[in-house]
Amino acid sequence: MSTTDVESTFESSKLHEESPSIQILINEARSLHEKTFGNGGIRKSSSENHDQQNENYNQRTLVSCSVAPGRVNLIGEHVDYTGGYVCPMAIDYSTVCYGIATISTILNSTSILSKKGLISGNCSVVSTAQPENKVTFSIGGNDSMTPLPGSASNWANYVVGVIDGYMNAKMSNVDDSHYHHNLCLTLAIAGDVPLGSGLSSSAALEVSTATFMESILAKFGFILWKTIEHEGTTSSSSSSSSQPKIAPKDIIAKNRALLCQKAENTFCNSPCGIMDQYVSSAAKKRAALLIDCRSLQFETVLMGQQKFAHLEQSQQNEQIHSYSSPVFVVCNSNVTHSIAGGEYPIRVKQCQTATEVLQKIFLEEDKHDSSNGNSNSNSNIHIQSLRDANPSHLLHAKTSGKMDDITYQRAMHVVTENERTTQFAHAMRVGNWEEMGKLMNESHASMRDMYEVSCEEIDVLVNLASQEFNKSTTSTTGRVYGSRLTGGGFGGCTVTLVDKSCVKALCDYLKTEYKKICGKDCFCFESSPGPGTREVLIG
Repeated sequence: MSTTDVESTFESSKLHEESPSIQILINEARSLHEKTFGNGGIRKSSSENHDQQNENYNQRTLVSCSVAPGRVNLIGEHVDYTGGYVCPMAIDYSTVCYGIATISTILNSTSILSKKGLISGNCSVVSTAQPENKVTFSIGGNDSMTPLPGSASNWANYVVGVIDGYMNAKMSNVDDSHYHHNLCLTLAIAGDVPLGSGLSSSAALEVSTATFMESILAKFGFILWKTIEHEGTTSSSSSSSSQPKIAPKDIIAKNRALLCQKAENTFCNSPCGIMDQYVSSAAKKRAALLIDCRSLQFETVLMGQQKFAHLEQSQQNEQIHSYSSPVFVVCNSNVTHSIAGGEYPIRVKQCQTATEVLQKIFLEEDKHDSSNGNSNSNSNIHIQSLRDANPSHLLHAKTSGKMDDITYQRAMHVVTENERTTQFAHAMRVGNWEEMGKLMNESHASMRDMYEVSCEEIDVLVNLASQEFNKSTTSTTGRVYGSRLTGGGFGGCTVTLVDKSCVKALCDYLKTEYKKICGKDCFCFESSPGPGTREVLIG
């Protein structure tokens, strides 16, 4: 099978353009790959008993390397799985997937090969986190892939689920589909996103694997993402092209995120929303994303961007890049969590219950009003998810006795968090730092009291940053504006908006005081919005 020149569906960079920390991860992954698989990782599958000179058989090998970032959510917590608004940004910590792919193309003329489907094969994967734990599994074919058994393979199921998604994706092979393709993968994973910290190490692993798969499949001649013809394109003109249309990159980023979310939901038993995978897939340098988790559309949000709206685009970019705005400091409490277990699935279920209660109330009231000829019907109220509810709807459900107190509290957090998130994005654009900080503080109070996903250590860090630091500092040129829990909760990290001049003083203060109060060390770092996933051309 020949490689066809197709438009890239993802961003790419050269090795020297990456940060030193990414270069270190790439070298670690490459070294682990060589140590684990040897001979460049190239090997034959058991079915490759064919003469390589045969005109009906061809084998090719490619190397690829991809990177995907973790993320910090600035505001909009526990609303992505209810179709709400979130405002995350990519961080400097990332996961790298380095690997070698060998594809053997065989004329699909026998019944044995025909039963295997278009692509089948096997994959072996190893991680620097568990370098002795190599995991091997079959991929593709007509049999559905399933999660790997045993706790030792839990981490690999993120990889298994993503690869299964691509094996089941609607692909167009640019060559003759009468050929069967045997795909053998050897992958090495390296990452520095702290595990269980609420910075989306799992999404970084999924999206990095996804970008690797897109890279090697495209180079082998498969087109993964197709889109409808652009507006104004006639059917006659569309039929004149023999190549499928490639979707715009933003649409591809959405499709990639959906595939990775499904992998985590299905193979890792985690009922996560779309936010983590989406921002890792679609993030833009120097910008946060305001993501509508219902429509799956997003807008870029830059600090103080409206201050320069009157300038030409090139001047805007220059001014925004040099603009002295506050920064975000992330602080890891070193209290770990796993969103696949414990309280997280309970919160998801509670939101579903709240939605069902509201839907039933308004349906019943609508029927009652209609039967009595009441023109003041609630027929215009349609609750598809908590995104459609407001505080008065929830209060009505509670006072009518149809929604219990706990469900009411959970739903009230979601409804008010959506309002805070859109207000936060506006404040960020116009440069209203005080309003941003106020909304962050309110968000944390809601997660602590209404959604109950915080913990003692996180509350200590938030209080130290948002209240005590400004009292303790003698600085007249900078301050903290607000702080909150970020991520799924029950530990993890906080995110704090602070003037850049105070970053070192804040980090030192948090480390000292947190140790005194909680007896634990915390790790703090400043982060600027970084780019999303990309292939790294390592030469």
